[in-house]
Amino acid sequence: NAAASVDFREPLDQALAINTLSLRHVTAFARVAGAPLVHVSTCYVNGYNRGEMREEVVAPAGAARDAIPRHRDGWYDVDALVDSLQRKIERVRAACPDPERLRRRLTDLGIAQAQRHGWNDTYTFTKWLGEQVALRVMHGRMLTIVRPSIIESTLRDPAPGWIEGVKVADAVILAYARGKTSFFPARREGIIDIVPVDLVAN
Repeated sequence: NAAASVDFREPLDQALAINTLSLRHVTAFARVAGAPLVHVSTCYVNGYNRGEMREEVVAPAGAARDAIPRHRDGWYDVDALVDSLQRKIERVRAACPDPERLRRRLTDLGIAQAQRHGWNDTYTFTKWLGEQVALRVMHGRMLTIVRPSIIESTLRDPAPGWIEGVKVADAVILAYARGKTSFFPARREGIIDIVPVDLVAN
């Protein structure tokens, strides 16, 4: 499962549907089929956590850290939180009939809720919620969660440099390629953590 909305400022209803609630369907299918599930998440589910991050269940890092109960088998029980988010979404919908204003309000709600719970943005927050859904439903079954960093254009297949759409770091890369940006202010020892999409898929 590699489906996701990678828009950091996606309205909360859409990000929740794509990055979290979809995992209920994917995991139900995997269980019925008796199939293992490989779920592509993101290394950025670590949110505000600092230091070395190991391949384990990520704890929330925000002020609400202790508000999300942790199950004895390791995952965080996010059902009450997801229900709460859906109620907040419905309240915003009821109070805001204008589509453009509604989109802005749901975007702001997503950012506020993400930051309250320990994430920078709606994308990483809803991806973390999705991991918790997968961990709960697939408990005792074969589940692999892959957490690549920024997935970008291909190294080789179907052609070197192939890319579909402009998202994540694409805009910066394209600006450089077109000569609109001549330098990137950064530390020389810094790492640009970009993974070619064909390496992730393969």
